[in-house]
Amino acid sequence: MRLADHEEGKGAGAWGRASWEPEPTPWLPEPAMAWEVYCRAMGPAWRETVRVILARRAYEVGLVGVCRLLGATDRHKDRLGVRAWTENRKRLYGFSLALLDRADRWREFLETWERLRGESGLTVMYSARGLEVQGRDIEPYVVARMESGEAEVHFLFGLAHRREVILRKLCRRSRADWHRQAVVVVG
Repeated sequence: MRLADHEEGKGAGAWGRASWEPEPTPWLPEPAMAWEVYCRAMGPAWRETVRVILARRAYEVGLVGVCRLLGATDRHKDRLGVRAWTENRKRLYGFSLALLDRADRWREFLETWERLRGESGLTVMYSARGLEVQGRDIEPYVVARMESGEAEVHFLFGLAHRREVILRKLCRRSRADWHRQAVVVVG
């Protein structure tokens, strides 16, 4: 299963497989997740599951689980309805980014971020006051404005600060690597 397969209106393989996603195994098809199991996983068990994955630092297990839940979200789309389907996708994509961040897989984080930013139309509604509080930082993420002063904002705005931190970390790391290589050549 690929993250790309879960974008509305995108055919299988529209994005290709992200580096953190498990390799497809045609000889071992993924079992379909039953509706009841899906409802428990995305409902009452969600917070505890997230807590355990983070506490045990089981980031890889979490990423595989996110892929399975994204597949199940799409399979159960008709039963979920558009609103729940969209909310679940935002929750799962956000959790996948958090897992990549915590696993220090920053390049994969940025790759996934850019794909979601460019390809997904997932938004959050901000009030006029909320837009005012956020200032100019929110402007690049505004997708649509309403006459009431509210605006639909790309859901990734809520994680924009982490993206900036990760970009700085990668820049620092690349400078340190370059310096280390220069010392080896000169030394």
